[in-house]
Amino acid sequence: MGRLVSCRQPSGVGVCSIDYESNSFDVSLPLTTHTNETHFFSFNQTLIWILRNPGPDISELLPAGFLDRTSDRGIECLGWARQPEILAHPAIGGCLLHSGRGSISIIESLSYGHPQILMPMVAGQGPNAKLLFEKGNGFQVQSNEDGAHNQDSIAMSLRFVTADQEGQHLQFQAAEMQTIFANQDLHDNYTEEFVEFIFNQKIGEI
Repeated sequence: MGRLVSCRQPSGVGVCSIDYESNSFDVSLPLTTHTNETHFFSFNQTLIWILRNPGPDISELLPAGFLDRTSDRGIECLGWARQPEILAHPAIGGCLLHSGRGSISIIESLSYGHPQILMPMVAGQGPNAKLLFEKGNGFQVQSNEDGAHNQDSIAMSLRFVTADQEGQHLQFQAAEMQTIFANQDLHDNYTEEFVEFIFNQKIGEI
C-alpha cells in the first residue's frame, strides 16, 4: 500500500470504508464496486476500498474480474485494515462513509483532518449526514427521488472532495476540525467537567 499511495499527490486518494454488518449490504456493495471502477477509469484516481466483514463468498458478490481490473489503480482490503495507519497518510483526501452515528470511522477521519463523503443508506444515518453536511464537515452524495444513490453521483462526489478546486474548502474545514477531534486534552477536560457537573447535581439532591 505504501508504494502505491506514496506515488500520488497529497490529499488525492479516497478511502471507502464499508462495514457489512449493517442491513445495507445488498444495496451498497453493487454501488461501491461500480463506483470503484468508475472512479479509477474515468478520473484516473486512487481509491482504497475497505470492505469489512465481507463473508466467505465475497468473490461471488463482486463483479467478474473486478479485483484484477482495479489492481493497478487502487487497493481493496477485504476484511480488517489498519485504518488509523491509512488515514494518517498525507495522500488521503477524503473518506466515503455511511455516516452512522456510532461509526468510529467518522471520528477517526476527522481526527486526521479528512473531509467526509456522506452516503447514508439506512434510517438514522440521514440526519447525521445532514448535520455533518450543514456544519461543513462533509459532502453528501446526491440521491434519487426514492432515496437511492446513483453510481455516477458517488464517483462525482469522490472527485469533488478529493480532486476538484471547488471542493477545496472542505479540506480546509476538515483541517480545522482536526484541532478539535485530535485534541485529547480538550476531550479529557470536557469529560472531567461533565463528571463534575453530574457529581454536583447529585450532591444538590441529597
